[in-house]
Amino acid sequence: MSRYEGRHGTGARQSGARLFGFVAAVLLLITTAGAAWVIRTANDEPAEAGGPPEPPRTNSSGEPCPASVRVAVEPAYLASWTTVAGAYRVDGCAPVQIEASSSDVPTTGDDGPAGWLAGSRQQVEAAEGELSPVGEPTTVAGVPLVLALDPETVDGLGGPDTLARPAALGPLVRGVRSLPDGAELAIALPDPGTSVTGRLGFLGLVTTATGEAFAVPSFITPTRKDLTTIRIEHRVVALTPDELAVLDVDADPAANAFLTSAPVLAASGSDLAPVPLRGPRPAVPLVTLDADATEPLAAFATFLTSPEGAAALAGAGFVPADELGPLDEISAKDAGQVGTAFGFMHQRISTMVAIDASGSMEETFPGTDTSRIELVRRAARDGMRVASPASRSGLIVFRSDDDDDVPVITRPVDLEPNGPQSGPSHRQAMLDALDELEVSGGTPLYNAVREAYDYTLEQYEPGMVNQLLVLSDGQNRDAAGSISLEDLLADLADASDPDRPVRIIAIGIGASADMEALTDIAEATGGRATWLQSYEGYADAVSEALFTG
Repeated sequence: MSRYEGRHGTGARQSGARLFGFVAAVLLLITTAGAAWVIRTANDEPAEAGGPPEPPRTNSSGEPCPASVRVAVEPAYLASWTTVAGAYRVDGCAPVQIEASSSDVPTTGDDGPAGWLAGSRQQVEAAEGELSPVGEPTTVAGVPLVLALDPETVDGLGGPDTLARPAALGPLVRGVRSLPDGAELAIALPDPGTSVTGRLGFLGLVTTATGEAFAVPSFITPTRKDLTTIRIEHRVVALTPDELAVLDVDADPAANAFLTSAPVLAASGSDLAPVPLRGPRPAVPLVTLDADATEPLAAFATFLTSPEGAAALAGAGFVPADELGPLDEISAKDAGQVGTAFGFMHQRISTMVAIDASGSMEETFPGTDTSRIELVRRAARDGMRVASPASRSGLIVFRSDDDDDVPVITRPVDLEPNGPQSGPSHRQAMLDALDELEVSGGTPLYNAVREAYDYTLEQYEPGMVNQLLVLSDGQNRDAAGSISLEDLLADLADASDPDRPVRIIAIGIGASADMEALTDIAEATGGRATWLQSYEGYADAVSEALFTG
């Protein structure tokens, strides 16, 4: 549900987060073939398009050139590094030949390359144990990350330098400002779960939009920065394997902003305009894999630090190594944790909410004038405020009739996507239904849970975490014809389907909540229950119920 690939210009399904929040315990904090680049050889013969350029065969004296040292790069950077290496000549010969690596870590041995221009230092750290490098890697370049948009869009927003400021990008991310054509920002992003560029790109988006470093946001009591970070994830409508695939993405709705690197964008020939992102830039290390290539690779590294090398790097979209600073250094561990955090945020949740509307829900919490039902309404407002457009929500309300205690179980809002797929009113329908529900009568808890569970199971959405959230402040009572707890647990066991798992999350509200029954009900489906006994414990209770275990 969260990954879509294809042709540039038609965009992706909108992503989003879960109804009530995010994991608060998460720590802070690249396979498409590259295009051949036509260069001229020492004999001024153009290389044939469609394959790697041939190195010069003779030097300036007409003598045969020695064999070039083969250096592997990620496929997305084949064209960019071929351009840089094409500017490096020794006596008219090309000492370095760039080739695409067939895997994340180049193979070593007789048939393997002599060197490796890794995509980042994190990639080298992650490959520890798979390689036996000769000496320490040498940082030879940096990779600026950019958000590429239509040039007219960038001009209409004040130009790239203006757009690369929190005051401009932040409102676009939060949805309080639209693009010049009236559309909302929709981003295609290399998957932070597998791509260093994706991880650092997400960091760069957060830093550019907020003016601050990335931190795991609170979904329960979000600050303005938290909301901006959450909405950035909501704007990610497509995930791709690497930064080159981003420029050839097909998704619904269409992406109109593409996070990639300046070298890949420059080599692609795209007419998109780059907006620079703040935050860490991947540092490219040159790793020596063959001891016999130590001297020629060291000479290549020296060239890259020369004025001629710096010009070649700049022409291909890179920055020289000496332009990198301490903030560009980020460990593989920290980068990986950002990928983990994004994965939690990008996880799609389908949540059916079953709310107890019995008369006791009008009771206030001790020492406050806030009723239990008002706290539930607050939870819903907070949840819908941060809910992803691609996630789903719905509402079931239960109470019993005042006169004869007959269970009254209604479904004012069906389980549907929060975003425009279900029309612009779905979010508001959830809030309106809560504001308008009648609070009276008893608590037909067991019948309501069975009916709500059956409906949630019927509406199961593959690729999402499917759950039923039950909020109740009392025991099953004043409900004529109610089933027993034993019958309910048996029904849940019979209805459960390992191919369509639906967990029940139960929150007991107030001192009279039947936590024993709620715990049994939740555990029967692999869920959990938590007890909200005070107004102050609201955030902790919701976090514990939804995000622990």
